[in-house]
Amino acid sequence: MESTAGPGNGGFLCLRNKLDEAAHTRTTSQLNHEKNEIHRNIGDLKSETKDLKRQILAGNGELGRLKARQETLRNRLESDREELATVEKHLGMFSSMSAGTVVDSQKTCVAKHRHGMDMLEKEFGYHPLFRRPGDTFMATSTFVPRVKFS
Repeated sequence: MESTAGPGNGGFLCLRNKLDEAAHTRTTSQLNHEKNEIHRNIGDLKSETKDLKRQILAGNGELGRLKARQETLRNRLESDREELATVEKHLGMFSSMSAGTVVDSQKTCVAKHRHGMDMLEKEFGYHPLFRRPGDTFMATSTFVPRVKFS
């Protein structure tokens, strides 16, 4: 009878089976390790995905607040531009003062004063000829305050 441990054919088969079994065990162990590694990576990716979704939602909230602030600032800018246009329209007299000489500025002021006096006559019924005897206001001359010491 041949022993399986000897150099006979059966001994080599047994040795080969043991080597195949060791290789199979090693391969199975590697596959299990790789499978566990993949599952751990999937878990990591799931948690990262949750974090990213949370960040996106927070970013969307912040984006909404920023868009609302932008709209508020746009409305404010538009109202400020309208107000600036109104002020520039009413202050046109002063732009001619800074651009021209003193004589030009005086002429502009006299013309604007005449326009104002005409408005007083039309709107409020004021007329320089209907002054009261004690009035010191004269629309045609400069105002000089009279100081009385008692």
